[in-house]
Amino acid sequence: MGRSLRARALTCLAIVWSWTGPALAAGERQTPEESRGESSVQETPSYASAIEPERVAAPAAPAARFSPGVEPSAERPVHAVWVESVGNQTRSRQGCVDLVARLREVHVDDVFLEVYSLGEASYRSDLAPSALAANEDFRDPLRAALDLAHKPGPQPLRVHVVLNLFRLSAGRRAFPLPSEHLLEKRPTWLSRDARGNERDEKGAAFLDPGAPAVQEYAIALVRELVSRYPVDGVHFAEFHYPDRTAQWGYNPLALQQFQRDCNSTVAAPDPNDPDWTSWRSAQLTGLLGALARVAREERPGTIISVSAVATSKVPGEGEGETRPIFQQALQSWPQWAAEGLVDWIVLSDLPFDRAEAEGFARWIDFGRAAKGSSKMIVAVSGPDNLDSEVVMQMRIALGREADGILLHSYQRPAANFAPDSDFLGYLGRTVFSPSYVLPPYVHQAIADSLPPQTGTSPGLSAAPDLPPPVKLDAAKPEPPPRPITQADVARALLGQGNGLRRADGDTVSAKRTAGKGETGAAPGARDASQTRGPGAQAPPSPPLGVEWVRVTLVNGTQFVAERAGGNGDPAKFRRRGSGRTLISVKRSQIKSIEPLGEDNEEAQQTGKPDATSP
Repeated sequence: MGRSLRARALTCLAIVWSWTGPALAAGERQTPEESRGESSVQETPSYASAIEPERVAAPAAPAARFSPGVEPSAERPVHAVWVESVGNQTRSRQGCVDLVARLREVHVDDVFLEVYSLGEASYRSDLAPSALAANEDFRDPLRAALDLAHKPGPQPLRVHVVLNLFRLSAGRRAFPLPSEHLLEKRPTWLSRDARGNERDEKGAAFLDPGAPAVQEYAIALVRELVSRYPVDGVHFAEFHYPDRTAQWGYNPLALQQFQRDCNSTVAAPDPNDPDWTSWRSAQLTGLLGALARVAREERPGTIISVSAVATSKVPGEGEGETRPIFQQALQSWPQWAAEGLVDWIVLSDLPFDRAEAEGFARWIDFGRAAKGSSKMIVAVSGPDNLDSEVVMQMRIALGREADGILLHSYQRPAANFAPDSDFLGYLGRTVFSPSYVLPPYVHQAIADSLPPQTGTSPGLSAAPDLPPPVKLDAAKPEPPPRPITQADVARALLGQGNGLRRADGDTVSAKRTAGKGETGAAPGARDASQTRGPGAQAPPSPPLGVEWVRVTLVNGTQFVAERAGGNGDPAKFRRRGSGRTLISVKRSQIKSIEPLGEDNEEAQQTGKPDATSP
């Protein structure tokens, strides 16, 4: 089936999901409460009426007693919810009691609890300042949450602590920081961009992963936390360089370490210099390995997970694509999964359009092919999607055989969420229920709209389409065919190796062609021939691929811009020549968005906005 036909089929699937359910209105499928004549909601909620009704799952049988570190269920996908550090849910013991009780009620297996963000800890720490107000009596919400979650009950609940190790601020603060905060105490640890800025366009500041002192601090922080608290998992959020670009990492301490490691005399390497790019990526990989090792040593069985960058186009599918989006962020998560550094890969910030869900599904296929022995969990962002879209994405993830789904977040489960909404209860009765079965029409719609999940080995059963076969030189003898392994897949997805040989003899390569001045080395790898001694010239830097689009508004106005991503409203773009300034446009004002490809000639010539631009 052609790509256009698949796209139309998925559009039809979205329309089916958006139908108002006549059966629900007519009472043909009733909940147990409705059958007894009870009704706690006077008006039909949007997530129920916007999706074709399905039979509510029957109550699950009581689960066995649960002890920390034990898999709640090996037969069904992981059902997880992210709890932000903001809000009142963890500011009192009663708040923790209500939170854990609610999560158990809606059949959640795993809770991702933010405990370290913006350089502050929501637990007792000797290394980080407290995120709680000095006058608060409740000083250890993590201890309370763990005690409640690990209390034997009918619904197992694991607690994963979420650490955002690098981000120190979300923007400029209107009030002073405590003197022990890293922004005040360790300003020399801050990352810088290629221009020397220590703040991004929003005013946020970050620690530099390449600075040795930062790495030592992160390891000590994880060791302290895991040794003191019986956590079930440790999750690393935003584990990449700022802005997900190669422009950051110019901390003086990091540059000094780079010069020592690579025998380089370049004071400030180009952002896309191969040695510099590989070295920074290797810092993330090495630090993650050290953090995982420390956590597992202190508490064997701890689940290590990381938020994986999964935005823009699926690797290998973008015309003119130079590097996958996660490599542009210097985050080689397929390598982390293949090498067993992490137990779970959490695909985050997946692109989603209600009328075109193919990209979302294909990222899930890519994750399945790249996950190795790890579990692949799909994170669904509540703030960026309507409640009906949240359910739709969860069903697609389950239909594409993801290992689990993660709702981000408990406080903001949907963009149109209201405090009196029972949306979490709806999820508990449907997609989170232990006895939930994906409706047959969803299976059929997904099967009709996407390429079949086939491959040359069981490990590739859900692999995305790879690039066309490479034409081999007939004069060269071909090596004998061999089965493709998960390690081969991971290396190919990272641009390593010379290709994968199928059983039929054809060679398929996922390695991009190296441009002028580039190398084919994977992140973290460095060829000795690339080491530059005194006086050596730095190789030319490859251009960074940019996705350009022509945006047409409903009033006829047009402009060419770089798509800045995001699934929310308004849509965001960045025009050429505008630096980092973002353009926000309400989706209701957009008539069409026409892709122009990466580094498009028309976009290259568009140095200024069109005359008709707003």
